[in-house]
Amino acid sequence: MNKMYQKIISALTVRKKSELGRLKQGAGEVPCSPAACPSSRGRGFTLIELLVVVLIIGILAAIALPQYEKAVLKSRFAEALINLKSLAQSVQRCELANGQEDEACTRVENLDIQFPSSPGSNCFDTGNFLFCVDKGGLNTYDTLAVAKYWKAEVCFCIDREGKLTVGQEGPDCANGKFLDIDVAKLMGVESEDCFCC
Repeated sequence: MNKMYQKIISALTVRKKSELGRLKQGAGEVPCSPAACPSSRGRGFTLIELLVVVLIIGILAAIALPQYEKAVLKSRFAEALINLKSLAQSVQRCELANGQEDEACTRVENLDIQFPSSPGSNCFDTGNFLFCVDKGGLNTYDTLAVAKYWKAEVCFCIDREGKLTVGQEGPDCANGKFLDIDVAKLMGVESEDCFCC
């Protein structure tokens, strides 16, 4: 039995010497057991790595979502301003053709543009905005048309000279929801009460 132990010890000694020789030459790595070597385990992610990735995605989403919402809001308001300008110009063309005091120019159906409206109505709804021919009814005499944003307390006005203004209305309007951004600054128009409601 002693001979058997001697053979095992000599075989291990030879193996260790050969491995040390390879390490000195830079040809190999230190041998390790399968439980201690990370490369011998499965190729998965640790819980910490997954949590870091989820945290990074959450931070990026928290930064990107408000900017996305702001861009969507700005595009809706830009579309509303285009419709409001078209409505005001159509009212002015009607007044030139029929006289400034003609009541026919307050009804959308009599204007030279196509918007969905009820017969005899001075307003039309696009889903996000309610547009109305004003002609001084809600505002001063110079106001031609107004646009009320349904989802928050925002109102756009246009006067006879084409000046656009925006007002963020008070709590007595529609749904009581206020935007936490300055719409006048966002759209580059003057801030002034439009009295849409």
